[in-house]
Amino acid sequence: MVNNSIVVNNAAEAEVFGFEISGFWRPSFSLTFDFAASWLSTELKEADLDASVDPARLSVPSDPALVQRFGNATPATGAFDIVGNELPKAPELQFALGLQYDRQLANGAAVTFRADWSYQDDIFFNQFNDTGFDALPVDPLEQESYSWLKARVTYQPASASWSVSAFADNISDEEVVTNAVYNGAVSGQL
Repeated sequence: MVNNSIVVNNAAEAEVFGFEISGFWRPSFSLTFDFAASWLSTELKEADLDASVDPARLSVPSDPALVQRFGNATPATGAFDIVGNELPKAPELQFALGLQYDRQLANGAAVTFRADWSYQDDIFFNQFNDTGFDALPVDPLEQESYSWLKARVTYQPASASWSVSAFADNISDEEVVTNAVYNGAVSGQL
């Protein structure tokens, strides 16, 4: 971010690899279990200096103790070494489980009960991760890991092309940040 405008820069090099699996099991005509899991590893291998200027650090005074604490950082300019950091919005682990029960009623109508649970590992919203934030007057831009639970009941009348559903989303009442950017020199805007 420069002068409260988002600037997009490419990292010189990043390494990304992972594994994903999904499937389902239907032990009976009425009951279905489904699952998905993924593991992802991301790392910035090289970065241009322009991509290493963190607006949250631009207002940090030039204090030799801070410079020593942040390694090759320059708090006066906000430049930090981001090599080795994770890519933004790239959770290491994700899981999902689903259960669905379909019931045919005597009048020919159908009722479907469904429940889904998912988990997402913590993520950062920029390339700076949380390096050095303990000494700064601003929180890192991140979302901690969380679980999400939802449920749905659907009724479809016999020989009808329509259905009606009732659902509950976020039953576990999680507060989740989907994106975050800095607005100004040191304030986090969610």
